[in-house]
Amino acid sequence: MAKFKLEKAIESSYSFAFRRFLSVLGVAWFPTVLFIALLCLIAAVLWPEVQGLQGVVGQSWGANGNFTMQSGDWQRMGHLIINASRFVGLIWLAALVLRTMIIVGVLETALDMRQGPQFFYFSLGAPVWRLIGAFIIAIIAAIVVALLAGGAAGIAIWTAEHYAAGTAGLVKFIAIAAAVLWMIYFCVRLFYFLPTTVVAEGRIALGRAWSLGGGNFWRVVALWLATFLPIVIVAGILSAAIFGMQEHDMLMAVLKSASPAAAMHTVFSQYGLFLVALAVYEIAYLTLLLGLGLGAMASAYKGATAPEAA
Repeated sequence: MAKFKLEKAIESSYSFAFRRFLSVLGVAWFPTVLFIALLCLIAAVLWPEVQGLQGVVGQSWGANGNFTMQSGDWQRMGHLIINASRFVGLIWLAALVLRTMIIVGVLETALDMRQGPQFFYFSLGAPVWRLIGAFIIAIIAAIVVALLAGGAAGIAIWTAEHYAAGTAGLVKFIAIAAAVLWMIYFCVRLFYFLPTTVVAEGRIALGRAWSLGGGNFWRVVALWLATFLPIVIVAGILSAAIFGMQEHDMLMAVLKSASPAAAMHTVFSQYGLFLVALAVYEIAYLTLLLGLGLGAMASAYKGATAPEAA
């Protein structure tokens, strides 16, 4: 299978992330709002129990910052946690569907399957369910391979311990390292090209994704580092320079509050504008990461499949 050109893929991923920033944001915002709305709805359902615990928490939150609760209060807290756990499956399913929806929408834009700017996106069509199915099958395959790799390492270690005790330590290190490195290689080679293969070719084809990854492992690793590492470093420096001191002050104000209610009042009354600015910054940062990551996938796929169209 063809090897994509690393330099071109890096250039294309940055170009896509900045040039189509608004389109990436346009794809991601509505599914994200839906997920937040679901979390708010679940919180509203649980609110009566949470409200019943407010007094307990307020009394347990000492002025010195220590937090102590009686056994009966812990039981009430445990009851709330059990009730909240009923929604874990729903939250997981919604996150899976909506996240996959965003991936499909952004990849369709990056693969030039959608022309023009995108300001709204919502789809429960076949590509979304196809990609979810591909992820599930690939995860099952990875689990099976991990079990086989672990089993092979275990057999090698057992054999060394029983028949070559002097080399058991070295064999154990080599066997575990080999199993871990093999799983890293397997997951990178299979999963990296899987979303683009499913979206671009309209089928679940793990073999196709695996084939595209052949000979491109180190290029994928280098592409991932070249796209994510610089933006993470720059964003971290900017965040520390712009928001670091205020984040520290807000945290200290929360810790000095007499109760959770007082802490919330302090946060929203004194740091409201700061929270808005922080939210805008985080949205821009996450949108760039999304565009870079999926733009890089699309660029690598185009480069790896370009000779086939020639």
